Amino acid sequence: MISEGLYTFSVSQWASTNGIERKAADVDCRKLYDKGLVDRSMDEAVLIYSLQIRRTPTPDPTPPKNEKQGNSEEPEKPKVEEAAGDADFWERVMKYENSQSENKRKVGAMIRDMANRGFYEFTPTSMQEMIGLDKDHCRRQCDTLVQDRMIINLNPGCKNARYRLKIGISPNAAEPGKPSAEMMERVRSLGYDSTTDRDQRIGRFLLKLMEQGTYHFTTEDWEKHHGISNGIAGNDIRRALNLGLISKRAAPTGGNQCFYTINMNISAGVRTNDLTNVQKLNMTKMYVKFNDKTFTVDDAAKELGITPSSANFHLMNFVERGMLTTEREPGGPHHLQFAVTPSEHPECFNKPSSVISRIIAQQSGRTVAAV
Repeated sequence: MISEGLYTFSVSQWASTNGIERKAADVDCRKLYDKGLVDRSMDEAVLIYSLQIRRTPTPDPTPPKNEKQGNSEEPEKPKVEEAAGDADFWERVMKYENSQSENKRKVGAMIRDMANRGFYEFTPTSMQEMIGLDKDHCRRQCDTLVQDRMIINLNPGCKNARYRLKIGISPNAAEPGKPSAEMMERVRSLGYDSTTDRDQRIGRFLLKLMEQGTYHFTTEDWEKHHGISNGIAGNDIRRALNLGLISKRAAPTGGNQCFYTINMNISAGVRTNDLTNVQKLNMTKMYVKFNDKTFTVDDAAKELGITPSSANFHLMNFVERGMLTTEREPGGPHHLQFAVTPSEHPECFNKPSSVISRIIAQQSGRTVAAV
C-alpha cells in the first residue's frame, strides 16, 4: 500500500489488497491499531485506518514538569468535554468501562474513544471492526445500549441500522435525525406542486428516501431511480445543493465518487460550496459592472461575452445559492440584483474587496471624464 502511495484504507481494501478474507483483514487491522502502527476514524459509518509512518515521535527522556519520577499510578483516561446535561450518559459509560463483562468493557472503551475523536455515529459493522466481536454479539450490544439510553437508532425500521451516541441529548428527548417540518414541506412542495420536471424529480426522490429513513445517496442512485443520464442527474443534484436541501461529502477513501446527505434543516444564508473559478470570475465581472444596480439576463450576457441562454444558466445558479435576487414584472424580463458584496462574502469573488472597489472607482472616474 505504501508503494502505491496509499496511507489510508478500510478493512475491505486491506482484504482486497492482500487477497484475504474480510474477517482475517479485520483481525489484521485491529492488531495494527493495537500496536500503534495505524490510527483510525469514522467516515460515513465506515472505519478508516491511517498509517502512522509519517509520525516519528522521539521519546523525551526528561519527565514533564511537576511530574514525579517513578510514579506508577495508572495513566488517567483521556477526557472529552462533558456538558452538564451529559452527566447521565458518562455515568453509564463508566459503568460499562468498569463492568465485569469483558464485552461491556470493550463497548465502553469504544464509546469513549469515539467521543474523544469527535465521532458520534456508527453501524453494527463498524462496531464489529472496532471491538472485534462477531456480528450477532454486536447487534445484541447495540440493543442493550439502546435500552440503556446511551444510543439511538437513526434508521428505525430499516434493515441497515445506524446509531448515534446520545451526547448532548436529553434521555427523554425526541430522536434526532428527523427532517424539520419546514424541510419536509419544502420537499413535498417541490415534488408535487412544482411545474418543472427537475423540481419534481428532486422532491419525490428526496421524499422517498426520507420516508424510508435513508439520508444518503450517490449520483448513480439518482440516475437509476429516475432512469436519466449522468448529466441530467448532475444538474438535479446541483440544484438540490444550491437550494440547501442536501450536502456533499467526499468518499471515505478518496477518489472521484461522492456521497450526498439530506439535510435535516434547509441550509440558511448564502451557499458558496463548490464555486468554480469561472463562477467567481463571472461574479466579479458583473459586480464591477452593476454592483448595487439591477440588471437583466441580456445585460449580463453582453458583459460576460456569452449567449443569453448560457448567462441565464449561470444567473439562475447564483439565484438558487442566494447570491443574487430576482424579480419579474408580468410580461417583462427578470431583473436581478446582487445579494452579496465582496466585503461581506469574499468567497463569491476572485479578487479581494479592496481591489474590486478600486476597479469600480477607476471605471467611474473614466466615465465622468468621458462625459
